[in-house]
Amino acid sequence: MALGVETTTSTTGLAVSSLTFAHTITLANKLMVTVGIGDSTGITVSGVTYNSQSLTFVGAVTDGNPWCRVEIWEKHNPSVTTANVVVTFSGSPTQGAAGATGIIDAATALGTASTNTTTSTNPTVTVVDSASGDIVVSVATLDGQAATTTEAGTLLWEIEDLGSDIDVNAQHQTASGASTVCSWTNSTNANWAAIGVAVKTSALTPNVQIPIASLWPILVAC
Repeated sequence: MALGVETTTSTTGLAVSSLTFAHTITLANKLMVTVGIGDSTGITVSGVTYNSQSLTFVGAVTDGNPWCRVEIWEKHNPSVTTANVVVTFSGSPTQGAAGATGIIDAATALGTASTNTTTSTNPTVTVVDSASGDIVVSVATLDGQAATTTEAGTLLWEIEDLGSDIDVNAQHQTASGASTVCSWTNSTNANWAAIGVAVKTSALTPNVQIPIASLWPILVAC
């Protein structure tokens, strides 16, 4: 199999301490969970599970205001089943959203996550640790209110105007080399936070065929 993207599922919540939603793993050997938070009190994700298996924290960033936060978590070799993803927060954020995506034929180790945050119309984050053929997963949270956020890559999941306030948008794209740029457009000059990470292909041993003629001297010697 080749490196690829399987099904994505997502959910949202307002002033809740956790998010729970069902997700199905069929062929994927890596589960990526992308999270967006809108809150001013410093709430973070305290843990993520799938089928009661704990995921590993990949990276996060909060904008300087603060209000917008994004996080990525992952699980290699998750259960091949339909089960709940549970995202638990350190409190009850004003807005919370999360999505789960399966990646097929992924390597155990991810690249190093890159983050960015500022106030502007068009969020962007450059994933430095990427290589040609990697699948780069990224997510942005914007305090964009009524304006629509549009991804430059392929949409994984999104929520517009959650709580009449934030947009959260997760996407993926295939890297053509190092320093993959992940970007979104939004007409509102707003604060935002973005994170991205490269999923590498599994290192399979190539099927090397040796011509029988090259083995003849060895066979004769035996």
